[in-house]
Amino acid sequence: MKWEYPSEEIIHIKQVKIGKINAIVALSGDSQDSEPELNNQEIANFVKRLYQATSVPLILQWEIEEYLKDIPKAMVIHPYSIKEKDLDTYEVLYQAKQFCNKFKWKNILLVAHPAHLPKARLAAKQLGFRVYIPYELLTYR
Repeated sequence: MKWEYPSEEIIHIKQVKIGKINAIVALSGDSQDSEPELNNQEIANFVKRLYQATSVPLILQWEIEEYLKDIPKAMVIHPYSIKEKDLDTYEVLYQAKQFCNKFKWKNILLVAHPAHLPKARLAAKQLGFRVYIPYELLTYR
């Protein structure tokens, strides 16, 4: 299924400017996907390209950060210390929101596996983020 997003939420990388976008928030892919369109390393490569083009601060789930050791991050969201408890989408974005509130950041560029993006977008909006989605992610092959 192909998801449609409001045009005002779609933004091209070259339109991203610090100030309009406060942070790039990248979530890992679902490890249960047998053949994801984008794996975590590919998501990390996409995030690296975004960062190099924009210098917007990064908030990364740890599975993405492990591929981006050479790039500065504003925050890395780590798993719980309890092995049985994985971070769900809402919890990852909740932690990102708590961090963003310290700086009054509301506008995020959301990066996630395309199949995960609708759920992540909804959770981010429920938490009060103004969500933008990179056009290039929607057309990534």
